Amino acid sequence: MAPVIIWFIAKPATVHLQTTSQWIDAGAKLAGLTALSLLAVNIIISARLKILDRIFFGLDNMYRTHHLTGGWVIIFLLVHSGLLTLKFSLISLTSGYQFIIPSTDIPLTIAKLTLVAMTGLVALTMYFRIRYEWFIIAMRLLGAAIFLGGYHALFVDSSDLQAIKPLLAYMIILGGLAAGLYIYRSIFRRTLHRPYDYVVDEVIRHASITEVWLRPVEAAIQRFAGQFAFVSVQSNNVADEGHQFTISSVSNGRRVRLCMKKL
Repeated sequence: MAPVIIWFIAKPATVHLQTTSQWIDAGAKLAGLTALSLLAVNIIISARLKILDRIFFGLDNMYRTHHLTGGWVIIFLLVHSGLLTLKFSLISLTSGYQFIIPSTDIPLTIAKLTLVAMTGLVALTMYFRIRYEWFIIAMRLLGAAIFLGGYHALFVDSSDLQAIKPLLAYMIILGGLAAGLYIYRSIFRRTLHRPYDYVVDEVIRHASITEVWLRPVEAAIQRFAGQFAFVSVQSNNVADEGHQFTISSVSNGRRVRLCMKKL
């Protein structure tokens, strides 16, 4: 709600909204600003910061919120695009059609192509079963939309970000934090965040559960039974993306036991 509140305070609706076209244009801009703000929030959530773990009362709640917020981003973007198409269609159907197709307006064309790509990626990840590695690539591509969306919002004709300085400051802070976390997670995290090295010490297979005992190479993690750890396996047969598993061994030992259920 923050960008909407800032917009109404800095740009009173009673002064500027007098015609149907102006109302539609205002609704489109607010939907676009809301979508960009939610996208930034979603990227921040995906960074899995420890402070967010406390705010959301657990990683599973963070993931659910991330999933729902991503859906709302697409909905607000479609509302944004639909209202603008309606605005130009009220002039003439030709104007509405010309607005939809790519043009020489670079910020506008980038926004159109980004919307098509984002909608396709969301549909792919929600309605089709794809390999986990491809799912992660799709999520990172969706995150990259923060740069394209920010460029569009700032440089498109009649941009309210340029006209309303408090709104620009808010979006720079929120979008800058999201962009910084996106770059950190995508490029620098594995370099700057050194993991604990463990080797597989023992594997015990049950009916549907596999016990995996891990032995530390050097330093051991401090943990309690019931906590979870992100585990990446260095193997040609397993994707190196980290997955979270519950620690089921007691804390007074160097070895760690993970119990994995086959799903």
